[in-house]
Amino acid sequence: MPRLPSISVSLLLVSLTVLPPPATAAELTAETVLRSIDRARKFLLGIQNPDGKWTLESDARTTLESPASCCWPC
Repeated sequence: MPRLPSISVSLLLVSLTVLPPPATAAELTAETVLRSIDRARKFLLGIQNPDGKWTLESDARTTLESPASCCWPC
């Protein structure tokens, strides 16, 4: 039985219970947005394989690729 649906459901439940509610436009500042983007970039670069791909841990050995991610400066 594929584990992907159970992983997806688990991630959804964690995000609903752990993450704070979204900020309103009045609460967002340029500094906050840029800091969030930088944290996300560092996270993605940290889990990226040496060949430039991100591999989903599953029985299918699926790789996740995005042409947009190729445009990120390193």
